[in-house]
Amino acid sequence: HPVGVEAMTDYWLMPLLGFVFDTTLAAAKIVFSGVAERFPRITWVLAHLGGTVPYLAEAERAARRHRIPRPLILAVIKCESGFDSRAVSRKGARGLMQVMPATAAGTFGVPPDRLFTPAVNIDTGTAYLRLLADRYRGRTFQVLGAYNAGPTKLDSQARLPRETRAYIRCVEKAYGRYVALTAGSKEGAIR
Repeated sequence: HPVGVEAMTDYWLMPLLGFVFDTTLAAAKIVFSGVAERFPRITWVLAHLGGTVPYLAEAERAARRHRIPRPLILAVIKCESGFDSRAVSRKGARGLMQVMPATAAGTFGVPPDRLFTPAVNIDTGTAYLRLLADRYRGRTFQVLGAYNAGPTKLDSQARLPRETRAYIRCVEKAYGRYVALTAGSKEGAIR
């Protein structure tokens, strides 16, 4: 027998969550297909459809500029800050990609107070990923280990700290999700 509407009243949250997930997925596919670049005002609408959407355009620009896959940038943001542009770690890392102020200023000339600006933070964090990708010849495990623990710790220890191993697993899992959103694109590993 078909389930009546009365039986569905206890499950009101499921359709709501499904709608939020579907609209976020649809919005992400629109951004990844390039529609947002051709029609910039659409990003205002997209920004209200899901947690990752407001930063897709910034991630796209940084990906092109620094030759780092967009899904990897989004995965790092997800695992570093949970898409909180005002996040500050216990060690002082700031913003979406949790960039250390000393790295931003010393390596890239970015004033630490600018790290809370999403576009600046994503560009700086992605530039750092590119620097590490060049250093570790695109080996994603080492790049992510160095991004999280620092290159000195990565190079000097035979085994990565538990926190860094968990971080790498988090990024790999999120990366898989974001790759699925870009199905059909020519994105791949770090080059």
